[in-house]
Amino acid sequence: MEEQTIIAKGKPTLKNALQFLMYSVGLVLLMGIVSIYVLVTLYYITTMYGDQRAILMLSLQKAIVPTILLFLLYFLVIIFREYRVLKKRRLPNEETIFIINKEGISTQNGNIKEIVGWINILKVKEYKDIFLFRHSSIKWSFLPKHFFQTEEDLALFKKMIQEYHTNRSAENSTQPNLGVKDIHFPSEDIQGSNIIAKGNFTFKEYDQYASVFRNKMLLLYIISALVLLGLIFRNTFFSASLRWNWSTVLLALIFLVMIALGTMLVYFLFKHRARKEYKSDPASNKEKLYVINEEGIVYSIEGSSAQYRWKDFRKVQEYKDMLIFYVAPQRAILIPIRLFESSEDVEKVKELTQENVDSKSIKFED
Repeated sequence: MEEQTIIAKGKPTLKNALQFLMYSVGLVLLMGIVSIYVLVTLYYITTMYGDQRAILMLSLQKAIVPTILLFLLYFLVIIFREYRVLKKRRLPNEETIFIINKEGISTQNGNIKEIVGWINILKVKEYKDIFLFRHSSIKWSFLPKHFFQTEEDLALFKKMIQEYHTNRSAENSTQPNLGVKDIHFPSEDIQGSNIIAKGNFTFKEYDQYASVFRNKMLLLYIISALVLLGLIFRNTFFSASLRWNWSTVLLALIFLVMIALGTMLVYFLFKHRARKEYKSDPASNKEKLYVINEEGIVYSIEGSSAQYRWKDFRKVQEYKDMLIFYVAPQRAILIPIRLFESSEDVEKVKELTQENVDSKSIKFED
């Protein structure tokens, strides 16, 4: 394919944002809640006697409505959270610009600039109105189709996906080795007041970072299971005439064991997924470079680079010897503390964070 460049730009619609949330987060959430419903249905079928079809219909009537309502409730909470983030960061008449060529996809949204090489995109999926890019288990992005200026550009982009992503291999990859010189703050000298962190994080560190998201999903699963079972068996456990006996206690223990087993299953599934993605991600074994100064953070890796201003971070957290800078609820820059040249550099980064980020959004260990 001849070297060509596509420029796509525009503003995502509310429909695009809802589609992105449904495809990236909603399906996982739906699967988790539906799994609770399946457990309840199986319990009815295996513990009651009589017409199995009648029992199945009874379980549907009692479980399906609370399951749907619970899913819609959590999904609306996610939508509201994402809306607040977008509203806080959005600038007047701001457009997102995509520059696409054989090297990868460059994105500019206000002050945020990112270059993602094809080799660092794990999966690309096409839907009716958007393209969904999966970078890791907790990082997704999307490109609305209406951003393309012509149908020819859209067709060319699909060919690029086939040529540079689907058919790529580690041997014939032509990804550029980007560094800070390719994307940096124009008012700062590279060797000036910058703080440098360089190196790679291990699977243990990556898994610790992924555990932040995993723990939230496990807590969500447990709360969902308790709420759903409470709604379904409210007449059994919350009636005025309830008398605790051995059969009632046994039933409650069975439910607790089911929730515990479900939680363990979800935990190991997320753990396996994190290990699989760490091993399959071409960028996992490559050296990463972080440059931090009074203007923000530049993150660079072979094939990809990104520039963030301090105001772009919605939350900064110190967690198990790591600094995590959140750009969005499921998107962040991870910097292991051991990658800094000295403990003084770590303290300087914390000072810069406290000076430029809202104190309510900072969580450092004492």
